[in-house]
Amino acid sequence: MKIGVYLPDISPQSGGAFTFVETVLSGLATLKSDYEYHVFFYGTNKHLKSLSGENLFFHSLGKSGLLRFLQKIYYFYFAPIFQYLVFNINAKLKIKLHYPYSSKLDKACQKQGAHLMWFPTPQYEKVEGPYILTIWDLEHRAQPYFPEVSANGEWDGREKHFKSAIQRASYVVTGTNVGREEISQFYGVMKDRIKILPHPTPEFALKTYSQFNLPLIGGQ
Repeated sequence: MKIGVYLPDISPQSGGAFTFVETVLSGLATLKSDYEYHVFFYGTNKHLKSLSGENLFFHSLGKSGLLRFLQKIYYFYFAPIFQYLVFNINAKLKIKLHYPYSSKLDKACQKQGAHLMWFPTPQYEKVEGPYILTIWDLEHRAQPYFPEVSANGEWDGREKHFKSAIQRASYVVTGTNVGREEISQFYGVMKDRIKILPHPTPEFALKTYSQFNLPLIGGQ
């Protein structure tokens, strides 16, 4: 089975987001599995592309920030309109036209034969096949009065992004029971489609912790 993994253009300066992705990819690189993991990324991601594993493959989707911005506008706003027009033409004229809807990521997934896409961060790009979405938090819903998640169009942008991504996901992954309750309550997702997977602890933190000879939480 081939699993696609979408890697956003992040760097060590991104802080926790970079550490999270680096830990996940390091795990996939050392994982003994019959699956293939195909990592799709924009930009260079030179900090993470250096990882290697028998079943880990990297595919560049391009480097141009301007082109990616224009693509997002097209697929988010104009492609649904074209899709609606094509649907009506097909229905009335009894002909088959293809929807001009596939994103660059979606085309790359099809080319590599990915059976399932996984978005390990909330960064999401539309794909036609099944996918798993990871949600870190929904603070724009839980704390809408905070300006950092509501001012200057931030709330509307987050809401449109999450509503589209969450409701179409085959499964949604979150780190806590609280996250699961919020996803179900805010977006009407059945709880059996929401999986709790505690966020990974980076290796450097585990090594530092072990130096003090203290037991891990839960006695593990």
